[in-house]
Amino acid sequence: MSGKAKSGSLLWWALPPLLLYAVYWKGLFVWFHGDDFTLIEHVRAPAEQFWALLFEPRAQGTYRTLSERLFFYWFYQWFGLNGFPFRVMAFGTQVVNLWLFGGAARRAGLTQGAAVAASCLWAIHHGLSGTMSWSSSYNQALFSLFLLVSLLGFQAFLRSGSLGYYLLQWATFLAGFLALETIVIYPALALGYALAFERKRWAWALPMFLGSALIAWVQLQATPPGAGAERTT
Repeated sequence: MSGKAKSGSLLWWALPPLLLYAVYWKGLFVWFHGDDFTLIEHVRAPAEQFWALLFEPRAQGTYRTLSERLFFYWFYQWFGLNGFPFRVMAFGTQVVNLWLFGGAARRAGLTQGAAVAASCLWAIHHGLSGTMSWSSSYNQALFSLFLLVSLLGFQAFLRSGSLGYYLLQWATFLAGFLALETIVIYPALALGYALAFERKRWAWALPMFLGSALIAWVQLQATPPGAGAERTT
């Protein structure tokens, strides 16, 4: 590998995470606050009660089983009220997101330098402030992970035609509902990508809108009448 290639590879792996840490490093040392204590109260319930309610809708009918209930349950079991491991997990997940985002950008035709720059812009974006400082907002980092893995799987399917990649993105797309219900936007993203880059297979994105419709229906069925828009868990 040439020196230039090594330098580009180093920037690819190191620069976005370093910028993320440079901007948000204090978030590693934020203890629990706000809705964190509600989630901790839930996971401290007797085991049989917790597991029985694992898939029960909460707040405005949300099913955040993976990003809230299991996340808090396992980390509380392992680390108790030490908030640092919770924050490390959030940072680690977001670092993976930055790498996946760069990979998706490369497959969309960007140069390596442009893909790194895009990841860097996301790393310093103010929209990450909640995720990087509040454990209850881990759902946003995990949602992004499911979204990006789904998109990468769809990109691979469009290029190779392998149904394995198509099924992978279906699995991660549907699992993303248990992280954050915003995953319903994914089919629109996949369709837009297909229309822009792989028009021969654009119709393969259409069945996923049925998945979003199902997710939306489940969400609406579980939403209490008159539920407000405030953030609760």
